[in-house]
Amino acid sequence: MRAYLLAGPSGSAIIVVDAAGDNTVVVSPGANGWLSLDAPHARAALTECDVLLTLGDSGDDGVGGGGGKCVRPGPSWRPTHRLPAEARSRWPRRRP
Repeated sequence: MRAYLLAGPSGSAIIVVDAAGDNTVVVSPGANGWLSLDAPHARAALTECDVLLTLGDSGDDGVGGGGGKCVRPGPSWRPTHRLPAEARSRWPRRRP
C-alpha cells in the first residue's frame, strides 16, 4: 500500500448542534477525497484489518473481510463493540 502526502490542508469538518442537541457533521474531505476503494490495494488494506476503528459508515467495507469494527463517534457515546485486549492495552486511558 502506498501513502501520499498532499500539500496544504487535508480537509476539515464542522459539527453543528441544534437546540435539541442533535448534531450534524459537515465535511470538506480535502485529501480524504482522493481515497477510493476501487483501487485493489485500498480494498485489501481495509478487508485485512483485525480491528477497524471508524466514524460512521466509512469502514463497512472492512467488515466484509472478517475484521472487527468498533465505532467511536465521540467521547459521549459508547463503542458498539469491545476492542480486543491487545488493542485496549495500547489505547491511551482517559478518566470519565
